[in-house]
Parts: sequence; C-alpha cells; structure tokens
Amino acid sequence: MSSAAPPAPAPDPAFELTVIVPTWNEVETVGRLLDALLARDDLPDATEILVVDDASDDGTQALVSGYARRGPVRLLEHEGPRDLTASVLAGARSARGRFCVVMDADGSHPADRVAAVLEPVRTGRADVAVGSRHAAGGDIDNWPAWRRAISRGAALLAWPFTSVRDPMSGFFATTTERLASLEPATCGYKVLLELLLRTRPAARVEEVPFTFHDRAAGESKMTMRVQWLFLRRLAAFGGARMSGGNMARFGLVGLSGVAVDLAVFWLLTVLGAGLASAHTGSFLVATLSNFALNALWSFRGDYAAAGPALPRYFRFLTVALLALALRGGVLAALVYGLGIPAAWAIAPAVALTAVINYLGSIFYVFPAADRPDAPALRDPTLRWRLAALGLIAVSLLLRALYLGRVDLIPDEMYYWVYTLHPALSYLDHPPLTAWLIAVGTALAGDTVLGVRLPLLLLAPLSLVFAYRYGRSFGDKTTGLLSAMLVATVPAWLATGFLMTTDAALITAWLGALVALRAALFDGRTRYWWAVGAAMGIGALAKYVMVFLAPGILLFMLLDRSARAQVRSPHLWGGVALACVLVSPVLVWNARNDWASFLFQSTRRIEEDPSFAAHLPVLHTLVMLLPLAGLVALLVAALPRLRRFAAPAPRSRRFMLALTLGPLAVFIGFAAFTPTKFHWIVPVWLAMLPMLAATVHPAVQAAGNRPVRPAPPRLVRGIAAAWRPVLPLSLILAGAGMHYVALGLPGVPWQEHRLGYLGWPEIAVEVHALETELEAETGQRPIVVGLAKWGIAAALSFHDVDDRRENITARNLVGMGGSQWERWFDPDTDPTRPVLLVSHETKVITKPWLVDALIGLGPLQTRPVYRDGRKIQQMYWRVARGFRPEQLRYPGQDPAKRLDGDEVETPR
Repeated sequence: MSSAAPPAPAPDPAFELTVIVPTWNEVETVGRLLDALLARDDLPDATEILVVDDASDDGTQALVSGYARRGPVRLLEHEGPRDLTASVLAGARSARGRFCVVMDADGSHPADRVAAVLEPVRTGRADVAVGSRHAAGGDIDNWPAWRRAISRGAALLAWPFTSVRDPMSGFFATTTERLASLEPATCGYKVLLELLLRTRPAARVEEVPFTFHDRAAGESKMTMRVQWLFLRRLAAFGGARMSGGNMARFGLVGLSGVAVDLAVFWLLTVLGAGLASAHTGSFLVATLSNFALNALWSFRGDYAAAGPALPRYFRFLTVALLALALRGGVLAALVYGLGIPAAWAIAPAVALTAVINYLGSIFYVFPAADRPDAPALRDPTLRWRLAALGLIAVSLLLRALYLGRVDLIPDEMYYWVYTLHPALSYLDHPPLTAWLIAVGTALAGDTVLGVRLPLLLLAPLSLVFAYRYGRSFGDKTTGLLSAMLVATVPAWLATGFLMTTDAALITAWLGALVALRAALFDGRTRYWWAVGAAMGIGALAKYVMVFLAPGILLFMLLDRSARAQVRSPHLWGGVALACVLVSPVLVWNARNDWASFLFQSTRRIEEDPSFAAHLPVLHTLVMLLPLAGLVALLVAALPRLRRFAAPAPRSRRFMLALTLGPLAVFIGFAAFTPTKFHWIVPVWLAMLPMLAATVHPAVQAAGNRPVRPAPPRLVRGIAAAWRPVLPLSLILAGAGMHYVALGLPGVPWQEHRLGYLGWPEIAVEVHALETELEAETGQRPIVVGLAKWGIAAALSFHDVDDRRENITARNLVGMGGSQWERWFDPDTDPTRPVLLVSHETKVITKPWLVDALIGLGPLQTRPVYRDGRKIQQMYWRVARGFRPEQLRYPGQDPAKRLDGDEVETPR
C-alpha cells in the first residue's frame, strides 16, 4: 500500500454533497436509512449517497444496487482487508460532492440531523462538524450500561488528543478534499480522530448535538481487534510504537527480568538484607538487564536509535526510579498494611513495575522513529499532554500507595487531637481540618490512613481546579501543565499528601481562582456565589484564605469592567455566603475574647518582633522547588517575560493582581515579625498559566486572545530546565516516601532533630515510664511534651492505652502551648508526678525548669529503635510536681518571668 493518499478526483459540479455510508452486513438496516435520506428535502438538491461496502455476505450489496437504479445512490465495493477507516477513505476518494457527511448504516445516526451536521461546514464556520452525543442537547437512547462504559472509556482515552467532546463519533461532516487527503497507509478505529489529528492545517471544529439510537438489527462491529487497533493508534498519536511484536518481546524480556528480580530478591533476603535493600537491589539488577535487552531486541527497528546512548539511559533510569518508588508503595501497602508475606507481595509489585516500564519505554525511552507516511504523529504538544498526564498519574499513585504507610507529621497528629475536643474553632487554626479528620477516622479508625483519608478527595479535586483554571487562560495543554505543576512542585505536592490546614486551603484557593476567573474576567456574575463558597470554606481551613481578598480588590481597581460588578447582587450574595460559612470561627472568637485572631496577629508580633520582609521571597524559592520559585519571581519581575507568558494584557493583569495582592500582605506582615515558610504556598497559584507557558513555550493563549510571541532565549533555557526537574521532583518525593515507609539501602534511620520519626516507639517507652511512676507514687503522672504542641500531639496519637488525658505540652512550665493551654485543667493536683519528654535537649536542659517544677530530677536518655535500627533519641526528666503559678492558661501568662526563654521554640 502506498505511503501517500492517491489524488482525489475533482468534485463534480453536479453534486454538492456526498453522504458516505460504510457498510458490512447491514442488509436489515441500510434500506431504511436510504429511504430516509432520499425522502429528506432539507439536503442540497445535488446530493449523492455513496455506500462503501466491506465485502458483505448477507445481501447488502444487492440491496444497495437496487436503490442505485432508482436514485442518486452508488455502491462502492472496498477491496483489501476489512477496515472502517479504509472504507471511508475509499469513499472520500470516490466522492463527487464538494462536501461529505459520514454516517453509519445501522440506524444509530438519524437522517433528520444530516443537514444540521452539514450546515457549519457548508457555511464556512467550521472545517469539521461533529455529530455529538455528549454536547449540550445530545443524548444516547437505549444503550446498555456496558456499551456506555466502553464508549466513555474510549472517549476518555482519546481525551488528551482532542478538545472534541465526542471524539468517538462516526457521524461528521467535512470537505471531501480534507477527508480524501488522509493517508491510507495505516488503518484506524475511528475516522474522526484520524481526520482531526492527521490533516493540516488544524481543523476548526463545531459539535452539533444529536440523539444516538442503538442499532435495531445486525451485529456490533466493536471487536477486540478493533479495540486493539484503537489503542495502537492512540499510542502512535503520542509518538509511540505499540505493536504486538514489541509488546511480546518486551514481555519476554520482562519475564527474564522477573526471574532475575525474584532470584536476586530471594538471594538478598537469605543473606539477611532488609525488605528495602532486597527489593531495591533486585530491582536495579533486573532493570539494567532489561534496558540492554530492550534496546538491542525489543524495540530494535521501532525507535530512532540515532543519538547518544547516555541520555536515553538516563531517561530509562528516570522511568525505572519512578517505577521503583511505586513498587515500594505497593510493597508497603501489602506487607505492612495488609500483612501479606513479602514473598507474595513482590509479585503484584513487579507487575505494576512492568506496566510502568513498558509505557515509559514506548513513550519516553524508545519513542517511535519518524515516518514519512505520518509526519503529524510526533506533535510535541500532544507529547507534553501525555507527559503531564503521566506525571499526574504517578503523583496520585504515590500518594494513594503511601498514604497510610508514611508516619504522620506532628501537625497532622495535632489536628487529630482537635477531634478529641470538638469545638466551633481553636486558638491557632479554624476547625475544618479537624472536621475532615473526624470524618476520615470515623471511616478508617484512628490510624494514619484514617487521618489522611480526606486527601483522597482533596488532592484530585485540587488538580481538577488547577486544570480548569489553566485551561481558562489557554487550551487543554495549558490546563494539563498547570495541573502537572500542582502535582509535582514539592510544596503543592505535599499539600495533597499531608493532612494539614494547607490541604483544604489549596483546594479552596484553586476553586476560588476558577470562580473568580469566570466572575471577574468573563463577567459571569453568578460565579460570585462560588467565590464566596470557596473563600468561606478556605477560611474555615486557614486564615490565610482572606489574603486573596486584596488581590481581588486590586484587580477590580485596575479593571473597569470588573469594577462595575460592585453593583452586582451576586457579589454581595457571595460575600454573605462566605460570612455564613465562616460564622463558627466568628462565634468562637466572640466567645473567647477574639483569642484566635489576636494569636495570629498582635500576639505573634509581640512574641517575636523583627524585620523579615525578605522571608516571603526566600520561602518562595525554598517551597516551590527552587526552579518553580525562581521562574515565578522572574515572571513577576521581568516585563518581557510576563508579556510572553501572558500575551493578553487583561489576562496578565488578572494573574498578577491575584498574586501580588496576597504577596504584599505577607511582605507587609513580615516587616513586623517572621512569617512561616509554608504560608507562601498558595500565593503563586494564580500564576499557574504563566508558569505553564515556560514549561512548553508553544502552548497557545485561548480563543481570540493575542498569539504568544516567539520565546526569548531565557524562556527556552527555562523550558530546557523544566524537563529533567519535573520527574526529578517526583523521584525525590517517591524516595522520601520510600525512605520513611521502608527505608533506603545504605541510608540509616538516624536521630532526627526535627522530631519526625520514631514517635510510635517513643510512646511505648513513655508508657513504660508512666507505669513505673504510677507504681512508685500511686498517682498517674502528667506527661509533658516539651514543645509548643508537636510532642504532646505525637504522644497522644500513639498513646498505648488510650488514656491520653494526662498528656499536655510545655504550657505546664509557663511557655506557649497553643491549644494545650486551653485543654489542660488549671485545677489539676500540682503534687502529681511530672514526666518531661523530648527528642532534643534544647528545652529539657534549661536551668529555669527547677523554678517551674518541684523536685526536678536529672536528665536521662536512651536510643529508640525501629526494626533493629536507631531511629530517634529520647530524653526525659521526672519531677515530684509542678508550680501552679508557672502554669500557662488563658487567664495566666507567666512566661515572661522565665529569663527570656518564653520565645517560641521548635514544635
């Protein structure tokens, strides 16, 4: 078969439209369709009906030949292997009309919608018009659930490749010239996808709704072969060569790798290696042999072998390391989560690794060589979409697999303690995080998974909002790249893995940006209600949410059409809704002397007054992966870079206002006291579309907005830097999760001064000390975690006997203890023994502790082990009692009498 389409015959002036109807054994339905088409009076007078038959053996050809003798109906017998695309293209090359409409013969495409589908192409509004089941007004009639699932699944697989809602439709119109220009060299499943992706210039598309009716007779042509061809074509559109041959060869190589993997794993286990060392070592040995065999055999001839081998090896190593991190997550979930023996758990872990490696190999490591018959198959924009989806999928998988296996950080355990003390709000944070954790633990128990369970909703929802926000300023690629950045940049990635106040804040912030874009930028004022809902929910998570308001005001001051919305009742309705949602916080503060608002403002300044306006900039660089933070700062600072990243002035103004407004608040606050490093995390979200433009400079602005200019040299350099940094970020995140859940070979669990790991083990030691003290004194000791709140929270969460009411924080010795100041009963018997606990010596060795406690004993210490390896160092001291006058609670603050040591210390 030739590599290019034969020239199409010149259109016959006698015909304006050719209706192309491919058939195969349609004798029971094609007659009804022909009758319906011939009876239509809304089609052009110069219309022919061309039935292209694919070697039917049920009388279809004879039936159509009879119609051909009575009207403008022709029969074309397609020669060669049976194939839908080939039949339609044969019809296009034989068509005599200027325009053509393709439709099925089984009655699923109604004849009364042919004129409507033709109209956008006939009038010149579109190059392709699609009869759509999924556009507004479209529907599917009497389809069984399994058919709907298959159709939706196919559309979902095709979603990255086109913006058409119904890319699987077989009912469409275009010019005969465009359809006939398709190369017939490679068969496909859906002609429409071929038409949209392989013809140039890119088509203007309009979707026309219709109701799809299931076939009344005959058999569906949806076979396994057809579905396989569809998957192969999608892979080809993404630049990969998926074939039975390379899949079989890859499978054989994979089996050999499995044998190597299992053998090395068994050998290392027998030699005494731990689970992490055994599975990592066996994995690396197997992947090295797999790479060599795949390059030399599996994909030989299928990929472009030219070029240095080292970069290809590093691409392979990238895929392998991502697969390794995912594999470790499967092992952690199965072995430690479900108690499955490691020898059995390794099999599904290896299977997941094989799938990841194959997909990474065909799309990334061994992409298909360029072919002269399909030059459009290597579209870099499509490849970026697939890369973004791949990184998003890996990010979500990492989080899902390790969610219940990575130790909680003290913040998460502290918010869990909130749930033990239900309230409308709390001193240091609003209540939403506690409410969400309460739901998660009600479903999954007081476990790591229970605490983080809400993230299974919040993390994907954040990515959906990021996609919608990015797409509103560009196209599907901009949206996917925006979501990819949220899924891979460390600070944003962490908010989807750690159940802290930032998790719901980031989701609400992104939701507010989507709604603000629609309300302020597009003038859809009803979205103010969504803005109010998002900001109210966000403020229930963290007060930082209100800092978005200055950005909104700034844009409204700068933009005349936005200013006009001040008169909109929807805007004030949204404000009222936000106030209603945040009313629990307002009520709690009103009842508690506005303590939480003062705690986050004047009290913070009083406790640590200093100039730190530079910190928001430094925190941007640290939290946003240095590269993302640097790019964000450069875009904000350099006019030329801003104009490239957002060519439309109004779009640029919107994103900058929604960024610089909150940033100005942070910098202003930092002029009086240091800001926390993670406060800056949501501020730069408004600039996601700009950052996306530096990832893939060819990404386009939306609709009729200005076309992005040629990228300057700086942008090309940034784009080159993004390519390795994005997967590297996920590799490091995966390695960190692997380290905490399973360990890493050669990297010991050391004493952690940040106090992250080892709290389950320390809680066991503390329980033993409690038991000893209670036996000696006859009184249950008060356990004091000598940090602001983190140690007390960790000991409470991991408390052995669930009698945690005796645990408090450093408020007992007159220092700030956040909520513990309110939870601890000031009427507690001061003669009860006191057990001071810490993971560091910073506070527990202070000389003034003898003034805050009675009969304080010497410092004692012991190492804490996990799986036979040191993980933490525990320090403790015992006192006979405490001095009530040194206790800190809302009515008493003695900290200033403790020789300057009242300054906040690490958590």
